[in-house]
Amino acid sequence: MEKKQDVYVQSKLASADEALPAGISGADDVRLAELGYKAEFRREFSLLETVAFAFSIMAVIGGVSSTLSFPLISGGHVGMVFGWGIPCLFIMCIAASMAELASSMPTSAGLYYFSAKLAPQKYSALASWITGWANVTGQVTLVCSIDYTVAQMITTAVAVGTDGSVKLGSGPTYGILIALLLAHAIICSAATKILARLNLFYGLVTGKLPIFSFRVMHY
Repeated sequence: MEKKQDVYVQSKLASADEALPAGISGADDVRLAELGYKAEFRREFSLLETVAFAFSIMAVIGGVSSTLSFPLISGGHVGMVFGWGIPCLFIMCIAASMAELASSMPTSAGLYYFSAKLAPQKYSALASWITGWANVTGQVTLVCSIDYTVAQMITTAVAVGTDGSVKLGSGPTYGILIALLLAHAIICSAATKILARLNLFYGLVTGKLPIFSFRVMHY
């Protein structure tokens, strides 16, 4: 039985290596073959582009600017410092756990596959179903909340730029939200290579703007 399994894995490795583009490491495909799967999707994100994707999705500019008032009102500057530093320690534990799962089971399914494998066999399907739908719901609400925040920033910028003479109400704000959602849907429909380059650009912009803003405020 073990010999047959070795032959099966070797055949999977051979087919996976044939499907790999030049210059792409086959380590993940080796692991997929060990799990009994064949690589079907092309991995067109480089290491730098993957890091840029993670950095851009953190939304440093939008996340900080849209929520800065809450810690200032609730705890002041001290609350902002410790409210950021202490949770970071726990978030790093979650990040390390997710990194371990993603490296040990590099499937496109992601979270709901991990849940199915880690949960007891009796509750495997239920755990996978709950995780999958929770993830989808979270992604949908995340995009809507971010775009709604951007829509509010645009309407506020218009009001500030016109010294309050132009004030956009809820209707125009909702229209801007719909336009942003459609624009993001079109962008996300692009090829993987294009998305990889865009993530690299967004990562650089997200990293450079806070530094530039700090220098402007400093001087």
